[in-house]
Amino acid sequence: MGDTPRPGRRSLSAEVLAPVRSPGDTVPVTVSAQEDFGGFVAARWPDLEAVALVTTLDPAAAREATTAALATLHPRWASTLEEGAPTTAARVALLARLLPARRSRGTDRTDRTDREVPAAPAAAALESAVTDPHDAVPAALLRALAAEEPLVRCALAAEVVWECPPAETGRLLAGAGSERAVEPAVAAARERLVTAHRAARAEDDLSPADHRLEGDLEDLVHRLVALQPEPPDAGSLVGQRARSVRRRALVTGGGVLAAAGVATWWGLAAREEAPPARRPVAVPTTAGPDDAAWRSTSRWPARGALATDLGIQALVARAAPGARLLYADDVHDVRCVLAKTLTPDDVGDGTQLRMWAGSVGAPAEQLTEVVVGFGIYTVPDVVAVGVPHPTEAALLVLSQPTVEVAQYSLLARPTRGGLVSRTWRDVRLTDGVGSALLAAPTGPAARVRCGDYDGPLPVPESWNVFDGTDDDLLAPTVADITGYRADQLRERRVVSRMPARVTLPQLGAGRVTVTLAVVHTPDGGVVRSLRLATGDAAGSGYTSFGPFVVPADRAEAPYAVRVDDYSSGRATWVVTAPPGAATVQLRTDDGSDRPLARPVPVTGHAVVVGTTDLNSARVLVRDGRGRVLWNDAPVEGRFAYDTDPVTAG
Repeated sequence: MGDTPRPGRRSLSAEVLAPVRSPGDTVPVTVSAQEDFGGFVAARWPDLEAVALVTTLDPAAAREATTAALATLHPRWASTLEEGAPTTAARVALLARLLPARRSRGTDRTDRTDREVPAAPAAAALESAVTDPHDAVPAALLRALAAEEPLVRCALAAEVVWECPPAETGRLLAGAGSERAVEPAVAAARERLVTAHRAARAEDDLSPADHRLEGDLEDLVHRLVALQPEPPDAGSLVGQRARSVRRRALVTGGGVLAAAGVATWWGLAAREEAPPARRPVAVPTTAGPDDAAWRSTSRWPARGALATDLGIQALVARAAPGARLLYADDVHDVRCVLAKTLTPDDVGDGTQLRMWAGSVGAPAEQLTEVVVGFGIYTVPDVVAVGVPHPTEAALLVLSQPTVEVAQYSLLARPTRGGLVSRTWRDVRLTDGVGSALLAAPTGPAARVRCGDYDGPLPVPESWNVFDGTDDDLLAPTVADITGYRADQLRERRVVSRMPARVTLPQLGAGRVTVTLAVVHTPDGGVVRSLRLATGDAAGSGYTSFGPFVVPADRAEAPYAVRVDDYSSGRATWVVTAPPGAATVQLRTDDGSDRPLARPVPVTGHAVVVGTTDLNSARVLVRDGRGRVLWNDAPVEGRFAYDTDPVTAG
């Protein structure tokens, strides 16, 4: 079981035992009642307020409803714990505030929190905040939601944030004393949302994609939540006795509640009569192995022995609003917490990660955030990440529960034939979770295969340490990629200083220097890179290309790269030449064999050539006697890191 994370170990003083009935509620830990309620509030606030915000479309009203709902739990917190589902109780209390039961004539309806909340004028401000000039969908969906009744908005938000289907929301409403027909209303609203979604995509010149509606709704909810100020910190308040705190007014202004707002939980709890306790309605949130929720990390239930730890949930909620806890447990003697953040455009449907780590047994407040350099690209149902370790390193892999194995490879070694050789090792997954202990932090060639994902391993940025070696040298990089020691590699650098008349304005003023670096490995592999630099008294600039693996017999073959900004209608090429070359000429590669420019004399081992606006060409190289040394396409090679199967070939 060495590849399986070990359960967490806890030791807390006993006063109240909080029983567990479903994910989202607490694990069996012993804490004081005050500490338990405070931790519960901090952990549950973001999800509760998110549903309230979508329901009301009014930031101030959402914060008021969330505060009032949680305040009703405090006087009966012990009995709520005994009933075993405090999260469900909080949701029921919130729904009772947002969508109260309809009353008979003569009932006093003057209390603002006892009225069904209509779409607020603040919705216009929210629309302005989510409007994207490059994406018409968010604003269109918000307008469509604003046109729906609060019941529908609430059910849709509960489905996104709580993973609570409309039928379950209906049962929660029944627990709040309100019999409402949720499913038919939501079904009809979805048809209207599909229409709005299609129209918005047409406005962006995109074809209909009804399957993206759920993801776009989720994105809209996260955008709205991100607009809210940081949730109040109840940590300093939960230790106070309710009777020692007077009722404070909820202060709103510009849609923002004053920081003292959380204190009103205690004031309201002390002054209001607590409603009679109703037995909470259980809301199952654990997805079975074949549940559709596992298809995307956006809907994954949190996993790990510490996933229901309120301190960890509060840590994630405070540090990354809108984030989703994916995993919390001890991984090879390191406490690890992993969360998915709002997905930026650069990972598509993938997963951008936030991670915290610390020693085994450390409480949430003692965990340190570990900055992860990048996320999992494109594939929505796999997470893999390097985990820091006191003496070694660890690999953690998460996927769907039905996935039983992943593979990893840490090094990529070039072969004599221009290919890349790897050694793959298996990671066994139990219920979609697996890990491996590594000898040391991984290098830049680490690659993972799991399910549909085959790509680079996200690792802590601290693992990418520059050792101070001259960045003109290629050998240290090849050593990191291959695992060979730098002294086992043989590097040859060919530096060509171009004539003063040759310029590359996009790199800056000054003389142009072209450096071709060629590294030979012990088993005959060849890796090349090209560095272009400019410099004068005013400063310098440079850009690099590679490293690339090429066949050993092509180590001296021409390498060509286009270096202009693609805006002038002309192309500028830098081309390296083999030993003995006198001239280089670029010609068409479409079979017509037309010259694209006159032959250019070689300076050192390179030329800079201007041609018409073409993206490829054939290179004709002659020596001083006119003999042809090369008449073919230039050789680029394979990307030496070999982390992407597309570029790996």
